[in-house]
Amino acid sequence: MGSLISRVVLGASIGVGLVSPAFAQDQQKNVSVKQRPKPEFAPNGVPMGAFRAYPTLDISAQYDSNTFITETNELEDFVATIAPAINIQSNWSNHSLSTNIGGLFNQYAEETDLNTNTFYANSNGQLDIDSGLYFTGGAGYRDSAESLANAPLPNLAEPIKTNSTDVNIGFVKGINRVQLAGRASWARNEYGDAVTKNGTEVSQSARDNDITNLEFRTEYEISPDTSFFVNLKGNGRAYPSVNETIGDLNRDSQGYEVLLGSKFDISNLMRGEIGIGYLNQDYDAVAGGNASGLAFNAGVEWFADQLITVNFDASRGIQDAAVSNAFGYLASNIGVSVDYEFRRNIIISAGTDYALDDYQDLDRQDSRWGVTFGSEYLLNKNVALFTDISRRSQSSDGLNRGKDFDINQVSFGLRLRR
Repeated sequence: MGSLISRVVLGASIGVGLVSPAFAQDQQKNVSVKQRPKPEFAPNGVPMGAFRAYPTLDISAQYDSNTFITETNELEDFVATIAPAINIQSNWSNHSLSTNIGGLFNQYAEETDLNTNTFYANSNGQLDIDSGLYFTGGAGYRDSAESLANAPLPNLAEPIKTNSTDVNIGFVKGINRVQLAGRASWARNEYGDAVTKNGTEVSQSARDNDITNLEFRTEYEISPDTSFFVNLKGNGRAYPSVNETIGDLNRDSQGYEVLLGSKFDISNLMRGEIGIGYLNQDYDAVAGGNASGLAFNAGVEWFADQLITVNFDASRGIQDAAVSNAFGYLASNIGVSVDYEFRRNIIISAGTDYALDDYQDLDRQDSRWGVTFGSEYLLNKNVALFTDISRRSQSSDGLNRGKDFDINQVSFGLRLRR
């Protein structure tokens, strides 16, 4: 349920993304339930010379118990979803290039103002210089709609349209037991007008932002199974459309994060990465001050046995607020999920997660809790069935509290692959 800004910042800055894929594979002994190769059920793709394309089409029907995400007077509805996508991958012996293009089209049975048509496109590549050095780069565009659960205004008639453009470049260099990695990224996020249920349009241009991230990581391998790392991140967040003469808050800021941690792959028991450190975000506006505190990022897989994988993840970072009278908040997230291979072609998953948003300059705390259940049934190489059942709840406290809400969703779908 994080905002578009949250997703972009997290995707651009997470330390795991700096690790060399080849380096990680060399250490990896264990394979999770969802990653385990299943050649008899894997799509063959479509050859395209030096590339291979993997098209997919998801068709699903969903029941939603609270379509407008309201605290009272909940309205339920059914929505049909079509999600076409294509992934094109190079099959070169050196270097790599991949492109992803897709869309998501939602059609509601009753509340047609909630209908959305969105799409995305991105490309990522790797340039191999020698066995110990390679460069990475990528660019993407996403046209999407902000969930009403994250909306900065109450009583909206439709989701706020958003779009995001991002580029990144990086490198990985291995020197004996030491691995150095760096990454720079830039993203622009733009927001359309909000439309309330009485037809009033409210400009969201003050939320438009440019986010720059710089990251450097040093990792030292003490054994084939374990390494320690230091991860440094810096960011700059600029809001070019802010007009302070009409009361817009200036959320321009600069921040940094330092993480110390370990990456491990222990026998057939578990693998993962855990980092703990400190973060700080300084806001240019005098009233904004700064937000700082404990930072952590963890992702661990426990292999209970060959058919069960337990996944644990946790993170804490500083996000900019979307509400008009706040600058930023500390976002803490924790989640646990279990994947069970009931049959070679049937995977059952269940999980729960908790999130706490603690606003630094506003008397408000939002806590969210969710449970999910899902399954995937691979009929053959080209056809799969899936189900998803979830419940999401939010409780908001403080003098400037947001809304409380509950959402129950049940969906069934068909996935076609080539």
